[in-house]
Amino acid sequence: MRYIKLVVDNNIRVEGNTVYVGNNKLEFKGEQLKIWIEDGELKVEAANKALINTVKRKVMNLINGVKNPYKMELVARYLHFPIKLVYKDGKLEIHNFLGEKKPRIAKIPEGVNVEIKGQNIILTSVDKEKLGNAYTNIKRATYISKKDRRIFQDGIYKVIL
Repeated sequence: MRYIKLVVDNNIRVEGNTVYVGNNKLEFKGEQLKIWIEDGELKVEAANKALINTVKRKVMNLINGVKNPYKMELVARYLHFPIKLVYKDGKLEIHNFLGEKKPRIAKIPEGVNVEIKGQNIILTSVDKEKLGNAYTNIKRATYISKKDRRIFQDGIYKVIL
């Protein structure tokens, strides 16, 4: 059995294989996985090292996200038809994409905040994984097939700062 230690503060608690950081929770499943807090340290014990490091990374990402929420900026670009963005009920609706009458819809996971300012979209979340899932769903919704991507460059792109 291998184990690690991770120094934690008071807003982290463990119940079984579930770690709570503030109001957020992470559930882990694994063979011979054991998680507990002892003397202000989160201890993880498991048969394989990959599972231990996965638990460590996910908990550290959530702790960092609670302190400093993760942020991703996207921008909608179009050459042919103006795109209109609407966020409601956990879904981002992309209207008039390539002149289509039916809006394309991207599901946004719970816990991700969406702010739309004109053609800019700002995604924020304490969970890095949910933020990545939201971005992937938006990219999938704006996928263009059977057209030349060099000409049809319409889409929603990540802003690299």
